[in-house]
Amino acid sequence: MLKVLFGIYKDAGGLFYVIGTPYVYLAAILTYFLFDRSYTSDWPALALGMFPSLVGFSLATFAIVLALFGSENLAKLAAKRDGQKVSPLAKLTALIVHAALIQISALISAFGLKQNGLCALSWRDCGWQSVPRYICENLEVWKWFYVGGLFLTIYGLLLIVSTLLAVFQTSQMTR
Repeated sequence: MLKVLFGIYKDAGGLFYVIGTPYVYLAAILTYFLFDRSYTSDWPALALGMFPSLVGFSLATFAIVLALFGSENLAKLAAKRDGQKVSPLAKLTALIVHAALIQISALISAFGLKQNGLCALSWRDCGWQSVPRYICENLEVWKWFYVGGLFLTIYGLLLIVSTLLAVFQTSQMTR
């Protein structure tokens, strides 16, 4: 699994390329401005309502690309260009998969937080299992789960724009 994940980010241009996009910075800025409201608002319910459809949209984007481009254009896109390490089709695929993975991560975090918070995952007060409960209840670490989930939600939404622009840019290469 890790080999596949590393391959996805290698095809996308590298992990630092993905982290260095304006979408990550914009999501971080918006999360910063919404920091105080991240654990008092009901954004997990909003994420649970919209992300199943958005993940489907991200995955359907790739199916539409394959259907609309046709075999001749797909052959052009599957070929590596001068000086590029991966083909435009491989890069587009990696970016769409990245968007879907982030959106699924946002969905999972929203689900976990909606279930009375991640700190209520039925840890028992015995032995080492009481340590996570102590950390969550006394050190308020649970707030960071909300902040991280909000970041993933905002970033997942912004990646829809990124996916659409990547599809458009790739379609321009078939001219």
